[in-house]
This record gives sequence, structure tokens and C-alpha cells, in this order.
Amino acid sequence: ILCQFHELRQKHEINSGILLGATDAIITIDENHTIVGYNYGAEKIFGYPRREALGQDLKIIIPPPHKEVHLDYVRRYVATRQSRVIGKHLQLTAQRRDGTEFPMSISFSVAEIQGNLYFTGIVRDISEYKEMEDRMLASERLAAIGNTVAHITHEIKNPLLIIGGFARQLQKIAGLDDKSRRKLTIIAEGVARLEALMAEMKDFTRPPETRKIWGNLDPVLDEALEFFQETFREHHIQVRQTKEGPLPPANFDPKQPRRVLLNLFKNALEAMPRGGELTITSRVKDGNLEVSVADTGEGMAPDVAANIFQPYFTTKEKGTGLGLAICQFIVEKQHGGCINVDSAPGKGSTFSIQIPLEEGAPT
Repeated sequence: ILCQFHELRQKHEINSGILLGATDAIITIDENHTIVGYNYGAEKIFGYPRREALGQDLKIIIPPPHKEVHLDYVRRYVATRQSRVIGKHLQLTAQRRDGTEFPMSISFSVAEIQGNLYFTGIVRDISEYKEMEDRMLASERLAAIGNTVAHITHEIKNPLLIIGGFARQLQKIAGLDDKSRRKLTIIAEGVARLEALMAEMKDFTRPPETRKIWGNLDPVLDEALEFFQETFREHHIQVRQTKEGPLPPANFDPKQPRRVLLNLFKNALEAMPRGGELTITSRVKDGNLEVSVADTGEGMAPDVAANIFQPYFTTKEKGTGLGLAICQFIVEKQHGGCINVDSAPGKGSTFSIQIPLEEGAPT
């Protein structure tokens, strides 16, 4: 009997060790929705230490508005013994200790031990999988858009060229009355906007090849700022430039960050129609070259800021909605960096771009 006891104890310790050490989160609750089992995988995924999670209500890891709903599910099962989720895999949303939410895959099981029911969920964080899935879907959509744009550009380019050319030729006719001249100007400007839109669509769907070289970002920043200096003065925008020490060399395509900066300066100009201040700061931060462009303009509501990098999203009457999407592609896809915005209504906007400093000397 003693040998059997030791054997059972050894098996129990082995099983407990396997469950505790599993990389997936394994959480068990009783009929009262109280956590009675919580392994190290759950610690890593949810951020709560075992000693803190055990004995707590499961709602600590359930995001609103589902906290009370889940408790009702448990009570209903205890009363009816009927469930639509036990034994199945589901994709839901969970909440970490810091309040952030993340997508998870979970399977449920139930066990009755000495007349009491215990519910176990095996949870896997699928954030990376979801991000990869989103990237794949975005790539597929981009490829479809690219084919459409190529076809449209081919069909429209020549007619636009002819229309614009004729309009400009007619504007030069001597003795043309003002009304006719204004109409021709409207036609020429409309053609120019369409040509610019097609050029941006082409760049977004068929970006040019990146040609990185080792160089310094300071001259690129200075050149882009010089391009706008006179325009800023005309619009009563005071420019403040802060360089927190010289920027070290990095591997990047000089044309691409210049394009990003020009777009950010243009947006800042449009955000301050009655003048204001533009603060440009360059620094090294967390192993990256960082340039921030802060304006004192109108700012953006949270729902606008959340979508500002989405293709074709724009709040401008004549905007294409591609400028910032192209900027994000250049910084993140072509240079492995990131671009962010911090904005609030009435408090202006700050755009920050970061380009990683690669280790090693230029070759």
C-alpha cells in the first residue's frame, strides 16, 4: 500500500509539474467563478503571479463588457448541465493585468470531482498569428489594388494628358474672356489633381526599389526643412529646431525619409491655417534615429488619429488619403522603423518617425 501511495504521489507530482510548466495558460475555476488552478504559462500571458491570481474571481482576466456574462454562463451550466462551448476551440479576447486586451484561442473542459464542478480553460496568445494574418490579408488587398490601379492608370493616363494639354493651349489664346479662362483653369487644375492622385496610388501599390546607403540623416532633415522655410514664413509659422547632439550614421535610402518629412511638414502647414509653431526634434532614442514633428494646430479626435495611416482615409476636402499610408510604408516596411502620432483636439499633433541604428560599421 505504501508503494502504491508513493507511486500515486509521484504521478501526481509529474502531472502537476507538466501542467504548471506548460507554455499555454491553464486556468481552472470552481462553480463560484473563483480561480483554483493557474499555471506559469498563465503568469506569463496574463501578468498576474500565481499567488495573486489564485482565489480571485476569473473576471480579472475578462475584458468588459463580458465579465458578468461569463459568470452567467457558468451559473447556467451548473443549473442545466448544457453548454455550447465545452470541448470546443474558440477565439476570444482576454485582458492582461495592465489592462491591455489581446486575442486568444481557448478550449474549455469541465470535470466533476466529489460532486463539485471545475471548469478548465487552455489559453494561447494568438497576437502574433493575428498580426501575421492581418499582414497577409493586407498584402492580398494591396496586390488586388495594385492590379486595378495599373489598369486604371494605363486607361486614363493618355486621355488626361490630352485634356490637360488642350486646356493649357486654349489658355494661351489671345483675347479669351475671363469666364472662359477660369473654366480652362478649373479643367487644368482638375487634371493635375487626378494625375497627382494616380501617381500616389502607383507609388503606394508599386513602391520604387529601396536603395539604402550609409549616411547621415541631418542633411536630409535640413534639406526638407529648407524646402518649406519660405512657405512657413508666409503662413506665420514659427519653426523651432532642436538637435539633441549629432545623429550617428545609419543605413537608409535618403530619398525616402525626405519624402516622409516633406509630407509631415505639408500636413503641419495645413493643420495651422492661421499660423502657429512647428517644433522639430532629432535625437537618438532606444537604438533608433528619431525625428519628431510637433505642430500647434487643430489636433485630431481619437477616432481620426486611430485611422490616420489607413489608405484612402482622409479628413481633407481634396486629400487622397495616401500620403501618411505611404509614409508608414516607407518607415516601417522599407526601413524597419516605426511612425506614430500623438494628438488631441485643440492641442496639436506630434508625428514621430524612428529608423533603427544597425549595429556594425559601414561596409
